[in-house]
Amino acid sequence: FDVTRADAERIPAHDVLTAGFPCQDFTTIGSQTGLAGSRGALFYEIVRIVRHHRPALLLLENVRGLLTMDSGKQLQHVVDA
Repeated sequence: FDVTRADAERIPAHDVLTAGFPCQDFTTIGSQTGLAGSRGALFYEIVRIVRHHRPALLLLENVRGLLTMDSGKQLQHVVDA
């Protein structure tokens, strides 16, 4: 399943969405390119699906580095999305 090619209309309606996006762009031993990295940008695919379906609950998983990267600005961007 390639989420970047998924039509949100074809994803069944849901009340809860659990998702994770690759950690390599957020971890302290990785590239630290954050949401601008090719893997970190997969977060925006989650946003696209959430905006379409509007689930009651969204649970995201990533690494601790997301909390502190760029003085917390990366995490704030995730929350604001």
